[in-house]
Amino acid sequence: MNRPYIICHMLQSIDGRISGQFFHDENTQNLSSIYKEMSNQFTADGIIYGSVTAKEIFTYGNPKQIYTDSKQNIEKEDFIVENENKEWIVVFDPQGTLNWKEQSLNNPRLIGKNVVVILLNNVSMGYLDHLKELGISYILGGETKVDLHYVMDILYTKCKIKKLLLQGGGILNGSFVNENLVDEISLIIAPDVSASNKAVLCFETSSYSKQDILSQYIITDTKILSCSGVWLHYKKRI
Repeated sequence: MNRPYIICHMLQSIDGRISGQFFHDENTQNLSSIYKEMSNQFTADGIIYGSVTAKEIFTYGNPKQIYTDSKQNIEKEDFIVENENKEWIVVFDPQGTLNWKEQSLNNPRLIGKNVVVILLNNVSMGYLDHLKELGISYILGGETKVDLHYVMDILYTKCKIKKLLLQGGGILNGSFVNENLVDEISLIIAPDVSASNKAVLCFETSSYSKQDILSQYIITDTKILSCSGVWLHYKKRI
């Protein structure tokens, strides 16, 4: 299968949390700048976000809107915008919950980039038409769960994406690892312990996860950072 090379790049606490109070700590905020610089150094063709992260960055404050199916009985199919933009923002939003607006696309993180949304097949035609009007690409990834292998093949062949950074929520990260799709893991660890079961882990499982899957990696680099942070870099064990 053709697919992009995928690097999971995350900033987490010592106990593996990627959300919570530790993000307000001064050390973590400083490490966040290093995290962003390192993201650029990977020279990826795009970044993968989950719907929660995408909402916080791109569509926060946009009121939820209901889109219904059009009266025409039109078969749904993937829609890929072709233009000169080479970089992509890939957003996993299976249920079509994000209310994209023109102003969303004016976000500095989206200027000069293409957006492609990964959806389930049962999303309404009205919502798909709305994305089309905004020039947002979409891929219909499955009936009840997203087929990550199919989606990665489309991103590689139709969007010409050769390398992706995975910066999702814990379930999205865990799903990619579970499907053996993560080639490298890059972790910046902040000097904090969250110790909260409400905070999301870097890698989580879902009801669709395969059971007893062990993904093995070898460490290729380590670095002590400022603010008592540490960088760990792993590659998939072949």
